[in-house]
Amino acid sequence: MKDNPASTAHIRGEGYELLASRLLSERGYAVLVHDESCKHDSDIIVNGVSVEVKGSKPYSYNGTSHRLGFGFAIKRSTGNMIGCEIVLCLCVSDPIDVFVIPRVDLGNAHFIAIPNPNPSAYRGKWSKFLNRFDLLDQEINKENEENAKIKNTEPTKVPNFAQRN
Repeated sequence: MKDNPASTAHIRGEGYELLASRLLSERGYAVLVHDESCKHDSDIIVNGVSVEVKGSKPYSYNGTSHRLGFGFAIKRSTGNMIGCEIVLCLCVSDPIDVFVIPRVDLGNAHFIAIPNPNPSAYRGKWSKFLNRFDLLDQEINKENEENAKIKNTEPTKVPNFAQRN
């Protein structure tokens, strides 16, 4: 995803949530960003699905400037693991890349490292989740099916947003 890295130079915390909201909205998703005054288990709601947003700008490994990559703390500061069904890990550079990781695939991971300044060139454990918005679509459809069962109605299938843009 192309973006102007200068416009993302100052992002931290809530800024990553707003950036994720913008990127997802541009792809056609309906996104709700929580008000910071309220306590929530998720950072954003995407078409009814709770999503945790993590972000990282390139940083150096082992204090060496020639080894850049991205890192995401997955375990919450409270010591609890993330309870959302989907975790979005935003690699904020040019272009902005997104790892779309279902909670079940996190296992016991406390930290995700993408040890490459170019996420598209990364070939490690998490590479299969790079820009996989279809996994978010699957979770949205699953949520819609569960809600339809509760309401005793037909589930609403969302279009495959991953095909957009």
